[in-house]
Amino acid sequence: MSVYMIIQTEKVTDPEKYQEYASKAKPILESFGGRYLVSTEKIKPLGGGWNPLKVLIIEFPNEEKFSACFNSQEYKAIVQLRLDSLVGQSILVESL
Repeated sequence: MSVYMIIQTEKVTDPEKYQEYASKAKPILESFGGRYLVSTEKIKPLGGGWNPLKVLIIEFPNEEKFSACFNSQEYKAIVQLRLDSLVGQSILVESL
């Protein structure tokens, strides 16, 4: 069953590190079957005070592939770039 990682970016604190992270993360995620469905800063708030700077939605074939990706040595080698460059949250949801 497919799973979807939904990422909300509130603030980029170091644009240079964030660009480095993003350029390195995409091929890693794709190597584990991750597929970017949404990556946008064009957001229209509909209520409730939710107004992120950026939203990403990444589909993985299943939770096992998702876990393998984020526990991989390749991802662990770049995760500090993400931690040092942005403020945001993420969740994982299952498909119907």
